[in-house]
Amino acid sequence: MPGIVIVGAGFGGIGMGIALKKAGYHDFVILDKAGDLGGTWRDNQYPGCACDVPSPLYSYSFELNPDWSHLFAPQQEIWDYLRNCARKYHLDEHVRYGTAVERMDWDDRARRWNVETVRDGELESFHARAVVSAAGALHRPSYPDIPGAGRFGGTAFHSARWDRSCDLTGRRVAVEALGRRHLKSQVTDPALRARLTPDYTIGCKRILLSSDYYPALQRPNVSLVTDDITGITEHGVVAGAEEHAADVIIYATGFKVIESVTSLNVAGRDGRKLAPETLEAYRGVTVTGFPNLFLLLGPNTGLGHTSVVFMIESQIQHVLSCLRILAKTGADTIEVSEAAQQRYNDALQQRLRRAVWSEGSCDSWYLDATGVNRTLWPGFTFEYWARTRRARRADYAVTGA
Repeated sequence: MPGIVIVGAGFGGIGMGIALKKAGYHDFVILDKAGDLGGTWRDNQYPGCACDVPSPLYSYSFELNPDWSHLFAPQQEIWDYLRNCARKYHLDEHVRYGTAVERMDWDDRARRWNVETVRDGELESFHARAVVSAAGALHRPSYPDIPGAGRFGGTAFHSARWDRSCDLTGRRVAVEALGRRHLKSQVTDPALRARLTPDYTIGCKRILLSSDYYPALQRPNVSLVTDDITGITEHGVVAGAEEHAADVIIYATGFKVIESVTSLNVAGRDGRKLAPETLEAYRGVTVTGFPNLFLLLGPNTGLGHTSVVFMIESQIQHVLSCLRILAKTGADTIEVSEAAQQRYNDALQQRLRRAVWSEGSCDSWYLDATGVNRTLWPGFTFEYWARTRRARRADYAVTGA
């Protein structure tokens, strides 16, 4: 059985696998529920899909790509980049595709994680010394709870599950998206401009970087409706008091970010669960009560302004630092102390409460149902790098020999 199980074969999982091989760890397996690697950049294939972070930043620091075709790389190029990285560093022998993780349980007596999976309808189990969750944050589509959605007679799908068999030519398409920035220079119609003007402070939601979004909204075959959606009928979408006829509905309604970690059904020491409403981690990587479990892009490590690949690499170095502690001490487990985790998150949330994302007018996917930001990092990325590059031995309990 593998010494380390990595869940997910996106930027996090591939980066973690490469780092382990470079550090001399070869006893690991990468599990992915899909039939190919790529994560977010495999799943999202809607027309025009691209990264909103400059390409030189959205790549591994050890594998820079001089051949990006655009400053903001399109989806296919990023997907190809990841596959090339996996091929170059010989990760194919470590990846098991079509393997969905059903649950993970910590066996305190054996000091091992029991990882239960389903592959081709068959149950499989892995017993690993450590688990790295690299499932990512943008892989569980969020569908709105709109009355009548099941009655719609046309085609409906989420932008992250694009239906390539659906030809949109000449068809009426309903989509939920928001835009903001330099309205005055791009939108000449004052009524349309008013409907596009945000009612929240800039930065509260992720800023749109696009030179063709506003022009697209001014095409003669496009209409922008900002009334609240109250229902869906067999023939279209009801917004306000008017029904808007549609042949196709595309849900551009984002993802279940917090649930991306908790959906793995993880049970730690004494059956402790990772719950969305209480999800916290130390440095966003380790959780008290969950020995030898490491999260990549865990709670409060997302960004609203630059590349999460930088954050992933920082977290990978923190994981390697923890593994080195185990190797150096000959111990069985490493687990962050409850005091260290509490201090860290108390200070983190205090900073977040002063940030633009927590303003009263802000309602975004960064916040959970109670308004707590469990998604974003509130500081500079170099600050995060400095604090995570080496695990502080005093913050961790190391047990067993």
